[in-house]
Amino acid sequence: MSIKKQYQDYHLQLLQDKMDAFSDMIQALAAGEQTDAKSSAGDKHETAVSMAQLEQERINKQLALLQQQYLRLKAIDATAVHQRVGLGSLVFLNSFKIFMGVSLPKTEVQGHQIIGISPETPIGEAVLGKQAGDTFSVNGVSYRILELY
Repeated sequence: MSIKKQYQDYHLQLLQDKMDAFSDMIQALAAGEQTDAKSSAGDKHETAVSMAQLEQERINKQLALLQQQYLRLKAIDATAVHQRVGLGSLVFLNSFKIFMGVSLPKTEVQGHQIIGISPETPIGEAVLGKQAGDTFSVNGVSYRILELY
């Protein structure tokens, strides 16, 4: 399996696991809210319900963000070989390696430490459209594209 495909599959599973965990939290909060509604009364009850609703909204926002990342990552063709940096490109820079698509933590794949970068980040914007051998600068730091997949 290619490095790009392995990286993509690993992070798709990681994102799916996180989405499942958030869904479970939302269900638990909803169940707790129903239980509280049956057994409590007064100001403490209203405060508890409000806190649970705020937590549920916060988790729903995080879940929506994870779903967007998942769909964006899933839509990338990890088998494509790129001549210019675009979504799904694996880029070996002089100082680190990036996978262009979604901002993700550094992950070791086949002995390479790879960081997921969104095209909306400063480095993502600067590297888009470049090809092997090109140089670019972000915040006063110069980078060179050594290899592109």
